[in-house]
Amino acid sequence: MQVGISTASLSSLELGETSLREPVADGLARALGVDTAEIRAAYERTRTRPPGAPV
Repeated sequence: MQVGISTASLSSLELGETSLREPVADGLARALGVDTAEIRAAYERTRTRPPGAPV
């Protein structure tokens, strides 16, 4: 299943460098077989991790 974003965009999301848009959250949730809330929670943990914390 495809989400419709580039690998560069996915990397930016994983690093918390870009905003998580609703359609992307929905696509990731479908592709991974999880709830959208889980995707959003993981994104928030990444975005709010302390500087220097392991990625």
